[in-house]
Amino acid sequence: MAPTKKQDTDLFRLLFEAAADPHFIFDKAGVIDCNNATLQFLNVPDKKQLLGKQPSALSPTSVEGVDSLMNGSKMEAIARRDGWHRFEWQHEKFDGTTAPVEVTLNAIDIDGRPGFLCVWHDLTEHKRREQTLIALNAELESANAKLHQDLAAAAAIQRGLLPKSMPDVIGVNSKYVYLPCDELGGDFLNVFKLNDTSIGFYMLDVSGHGVPAALLSVSIGHLLSPFAEASIVRRQMEESRNGLITPQKIAAELNKQIDWDHGVLQLVTMLAGTIDRETCCLRLCSAGHPPCIIVKSDGHFRKIEGEGIPLGVSSDASYSDVELTLDIGDKLILYSDGVTEAKDSNGVEFGLERLAGYFGESNGKDFSESVDSFLSPLKEWVTPGKFKDDVSLLGFEIIEQR
Repeated sequence: MAPTKKQDTDLFRLLFEAAADPHFIFDKAGVIDCNNATLQFLNVPDKKQLLGKQPSALSPTSVEGVDSLMNGSKMEAIARRDGWHRFEWQHEKFDGTTAPVEVTLNAIDIDGRPGFLCVWHDLTEHKRREQTLIALNAELESANAKLHQDLAAAAAIQRGLLPKSMPDVIGVNSKYVYLPCDELGGDFLNVFKLNDTSIGFYMLDVSGHGVPAALLSVSIGHLLSPFAEASIVRRQMEESRNGLITPQKIAAELNKQIDWDHGVLQLVTMLAGTIDRETCCLRLCSAGHPPCIIVKSDGHFRKIEGEGIPLGVSSDASYSDVELTLDIGDKLILYSDGVTEAKDSNGVEFGLERLAGYFGESNGKDFSESVDSFLSPLKEWVTPGKFKDDVSLLGFEIIEQR
């Protein structure tokens, strides 16, 4: 059985009075009726004080620069046209305080006359939380800006620890590129002169990237600097008669000297070596680092792999040197895995073949320019153009002594 008109009216009255949000009915003559929530919201002790008043009279201040009466008429026209309209408004309570509300204005007919059912939803707490969130976001943005500023300063310091110029040894050209994927990188490298005919070098890659990896890489770099007071390299140079170092001893001593924190799970791969240009002898020690390559003058290449495990796995790890003779025109290329493992949009890695092919095709070109330009094809390979790991490449070219 369908409900009667009286039942509909009784149900509406029940919902109207029991609603938690303010509800009231008005027409051009003013408020006709309201529920208790309206009186509580406006701090009105008696409904009679509200009846006959226009809602715009409860908001004497202007809204968006327009007088409340004019703006109220505009809102009513939209609700009459569309059947309903929702908007925000600032209302003044009878005690002089103001509160923001979300207004839902529903067009209705009252005994054949146009009227409105108006519902207010108090936005005071919402606005308070919104302002709190805005303030917190401002604090967060300020903190982030300070963090980025500090990271940029730290990155500048880290870049300043990289070689500013390559050592001058007749018969050897050397060059590097270094590109961290974040502000700070876990890769590090150095090239330094041992005597008039020999150079030493190393490249290391700390697992991960960012601040923790950068701190460890810089700390190790300090231990391997030929100028630092407590340097392993400096001590070996001073103890030898000709200023030379032994790569395997460097790796073994470094592995023992660092206080590895296995709770952090940071491992370090490293390649350390020397080139004696007088004998064209290359001595190389690997601690779990990707194999370096020698690109011959005819474009063919050879991988040079070591057997040492990464630094930090075991304090008793042993390391050994690989010795071989370089020829005129040879290019020795060291790199971090961020180079060969860089992927394109299909997940295909750049790989060792492409790396060797690039330097094989650069025979006859200026070596330093070839190294400098290497990042261009690598960036073209990577999608969407941002590396997911640090990129380091260090190259040496054996040329005629003049």
